[in-house]
Amino acid sequence: MSLSNYEVGAVMATADMKAARDFYEGKLGLKPAEKPSDDPAVPINYVCGKGTTISVYLSPEHAGKSTATMAGWLVDDVEKLVDELTANGVEFERYDE
Repeated sequence: MSLSNYEVGAVMATADMKAARDFYEGKLGLKPAEKPSDDPAVPINYVCGKGTTISVYLSPEHAGKSTATMAGWLVDDVEKLVDELTANGVEFERYDE
């Protein structure tokens, strides 16, 4: 099960495009919509379910500073997906709310 099969909409800032690619492609299993540029200033778009996308762009001054949800996927079996992503090295925050 890969997140690339589910609807999503997001724009994400990163301070390190290589690290972002390692995460989005290597850990989440997303595929770039087009061949990524060698220029790290060019955003990368990842296509997910039903043609939805995540756009990742280089912006060290904005990366990691949002206090709101940046992306959300509509998934069928969240527990199964969390188990698979955890096995890929993704770490989750858990809240008692």
